[in-house]
Amino acid sequence: MLKESTEEKPLNSLNIECKFCNSPIDLREMRKLPKKLIIEKHGLCWTGLERIFLNIFKVQCQSCKKKYSHKIFKSEFLYK
Repeated sequence: MLKESTEEKPLNSLNIECKFCNSPIDLREMRKLPKKLIIEKHGLCWTGLERIFLNIFKVQCQSCKKKYSHKIFKSEFLYK
């Protein structure tokens, strides 16, 4: 019998796994670079403005001590 996983990860989760050793990492403890504006989109059916940002985290794993960067795209909406 197959066991189904009922845990779903939210899209804006700040808990990730190390890509080398799969140990859990909390991004709130890592260094965050300033967010960069990628693009601004205008909505066709509504008068909103969607702004897409790139957030880059400099990650150092506590267990394997390897360093890498983790990218998260996040959008914000501005209504006029």
